[in-house]
Amino acid sequence: QCERGHKAFLAKILFSLQQLKINLPSSWPAPLRKHLEDPFRFFQERTKVLEMDLSKRNYVAVNWEAEKRIVVGGMFFSYEPLIDMAVLVHEARHSDEEAAKHVVCWSGEVPRGGIACDNEFSMDAKTAGAYSYSTLFYFAVALYGENISVADREFSMAEGLAQLGSRFNQIPEALGKKEDVLFVLTEQGRLERYNGKVRRWEHLALALPPSEYVVKIEKAPLGVESLLIFTNRGQVWVWSADRELRRFYRGLISDTMVVTHLARTKLPLQDATAFVLLSDHGTLSTVEFSEIGQPELKSYPLERGRPMQEPVPVMKDFFLAIEDEGVFLSEDGRLWQNPRWGDQPVFRAPSSLQSPVGWTSGHGGVLYDALYLVDARGDLHCSKVSYEAQAMDYVKKLNLQLCRDWELPLRKHAQGVQGEVVLDKKGRLVSRPYNSPEAVLLHEGIKDFAVSQKAVRGKPLEAF
Repeated sequence: QCERGHKAFLAKILFSLQQLKINLPSSWPAPLRKHLEDPFRFFQERTKVLEMDLSKRNYVAVNWEAEKRIVVGGMFFSYEPLIDMAVLVHEARHSDEEAAKHVVCWSGEVPRGGIACDNEFSMDAKTAGAYSYSTLFYFAVALYGENISVADREFSMAEGLAQLGSRFNQIPEALGKKEDVLFVLTEQGRLERYNGKVRRWEHLALALPPSEYVVKIEKAPLGVESLLIFTNRGQVWVWSADRELRRFYRGLISDTMVVTHLARTKLPLQDATAFVLLSDHGTLSTVEFSEIGQPELKSYPLERGRPMQEPVPVMKDFFLAIEDEGVFLSEDGRLWQNPRWGDQPVFRAPSSLQSPVGWTSGHGGVLYDALYLVDARGDLHCSKVSYEAQAMDYVKKLNLQLCRDWELPLRKHAQGVQGEVVLDKKGRLVSRPYNSPEAVLLHEGIKDFAVSQKAVRGKPLEAF
């Protein structure tokens, strides 16, 4: 019965794609117009077999390009129809030998999480990758689709812009660049966002349930200007500029569970990244997906790798850093890393990355390619990654040292695309632009802060 329902769902998506008509302007390259004005034909000509595999619960779809066989997984059936149509266009593009292949994401929604981005956005049908095609499909539907409702046009445009900002390592300057967005949580519990246009802080009103209030904030790779919001009840909410306030995977966190930290990071002995949750009693969990694309909490894979010689440490913080590694900080101030090979324990504490006074917080930078750590004294240490040739291979090296002197004992540090921001132990928020040696006091009486990014687009649709 379940499989029949999925087949009917897939049939409706195909029928909707077949009925969809798009009338593109002559300014679009002729090959691109041919491909996207009749997206069903584009899909049909590049697909020999279309099938379902509900056992593949953690992915949306894949194209076995040598066979031109597209397989849709469990997550496909949890999306809106327009997204699924874009997925089919995306996968069909993989059948074209000239299409650019996916590369590892530098940041975005799947930071350092396997091969899940196009290197650059392109409208050249000779070389454009699959994400270029699905992004252009969204724009084509939103701007030139026939008999499309206003709601569907707005939805398609939002998805196109979101994909443009999260699935490409390089975006043409004409389409947009990113700027930092600052959020603060004051000591009085007020959440504020900095409005750079008028240069003032503005209250960010949240429709939280009665008696629930914000205790912590973090950047989230989940939308435009996105923010993870932790509350006194142990719940996690997601706020972003393009969507309403919503629970993090609604229903995933029970009313009795208290989540103290959540971040997307690398899992041990895996190329993929995933969301990891930390509860108040020190339990680590990961977010996985059911056959029908529903999120589920699973125990963190502590059994992977060689058994540890000491008890599993109680963690307080974790993040993605050093290009592609999960970094954890334990309650006793030690730094731990996930194993790279199967003969290592699930957590290891390299002696070269420890502090005599203990680490209190850290992050991997905007592109997750570095390591920034604040110690218990409030000093900031950092390291970029370098590689050393050893035995016909290259070994990753880190040289952890004191960073720029802020002359302030720090509690938290963040790196943006325009500059660095710190919170000192007196609750003062200070920034230092990359092009200036001068530090600027932004706010006082601050409990926590986060730096997110948004796309800055002058007239982004002129190209389309």
